This record gives sequence, C-alpha cells and structure tokens, in this order.
Amino acid sequence: MSTGLRTTFWLHAIVAAVFGIAYLFFPSFVTDFFGFEAMDPFVMQLFGAATLGLGFASVLAALATRLEQVAIVIEMEVAYTALALIVCLYALIFAGAPAMVWLGAALFAIFFIGFGFYYLQTRSVVSPDTGRPALR
Repeated sequence: MSTGLRTTFWLHAIVAAVFGIAYLFFPSFVTDFFGFEAMDPFVMQLFGAATLGLGFASVLAALATRLEQVAIVIEMEVAYTALALIVCLYALIFAGAPAMVWLGAALFAIFFIGFGFYYLQTRSVVSPDTGRPALR
C-alpha cells in the first residue's frame, strides 16, 4: 500500500476523531459553534458515533499491510464523501445553512479527491488471471 494512501487514512482518522468526539460528547457546543438552530442532541451524538466508526475504519485501513485489505474502505470513503459534499453544497446553496458548513464541505471535498485518486489508481490495473480490475 502506498505511503500517500496510508497518510490519507491517518489524516481522515484524526479529523474523524476530532469531529466525532465533539459531536458525541459536546453536541450543544457544536450546534452553537456552527450556528445551527436548535437540534436534538441525540441526532448529533448519533452522527458523532458514525463519524468515530468511520475514523476507526481508517485506522484499521492505515494499519493494513496489503491494498486488498482496504479496497472496500476506499470505495466506502469515496461514496460517503461524495454524498456528504453534495448535502453540504445543497444546504449552503438552497437551504441557508450557516457559513461554517463551508468547513465541512471543504473537508469532504479534500477527502473525496484524496480517496477518489486512490480508488481510480487501484482500478487502473487489470488482473491477467481474471480480466477484472486488480489491486496492487
């Protein structure tokens, strides 16, 4: 597995830990800081738990020794970051989301580009044995 991909996983794990802990343990502070109107703390805590779970998957992927072990995590990250970016942009453009949502949009865009790069890189090699995309 490349150093760049491993670094991307570690960066994602760190960012997910920071935001996940904040959402899970300080939901009211986060909603006030980001400028959201009253939101059920349970929803923020549930989002925090999911964010920490994704971060934990990135830790496991960063510790993996073979690309085959992390392929599905890369695919999940591409899908998740793309969808989250779309939601953030929609909220900013059409729903009047607070300006701090640009931070989330920027982070999702950065990770989408990072994981997308490695996704495309891993799919560019075809296995001579099966004719299907192979992982390096």
